[in-house]
Amino acid sequence: MGKVVMKFQDFAGQTSNFDVNIVDLDAANYAAQDALIDALVSAMADITAGNINTKTIQSEIEEIATGKSSNPIARRELKWLIRYADTVTGEIETREIPTPQVDDSDLFESDGETINLLDAEWVSFESAFEAVAKSNAGNAVTFLGGKLVGRNL
Repeated sequence: MGKVVMKFQDFAGQTSNFDVNIVDLDAANYAAQDALIDALVSAMADITAGNINTKTIQSEIEEIATGKSSNPIARRELKWLIRYADTVTGEIETREIPTPQVDDSDLFESDGETINLLDAEWVSFESAFEAVAKSNAGNAVTFLGGKLVGRNL
């Protein structure tokens, strides 16, 4: 099973990573999977405030943006905690996406922390995520939603 890892950098220059399992890559599927992963990177850029510095696909590292984010709300202490389910086993898995875009109220439900699944940026993310991500068992996944989390400073 393959994996994609994205490194985020917040306004203070601190970094956090997001990773998700993907299909095994080979010569026959690499270009198509890379395009799907690029769509996921683009969708993640719409829901985060930090810079996505790199994406790593197995042994490939591609710089997307160098340096720290210019957006002062980009803080690695805040995260999107997303939930998704294995479409075969039903197992629920979670991942954290660093530097959430907290100044876009459309991304949230009225409680100010739950992901608004009807927002166009989350719809785009869901489509891109489900096209790329695999569960720990290697199966397709269904995006369930998530919320804003963080630590008290």
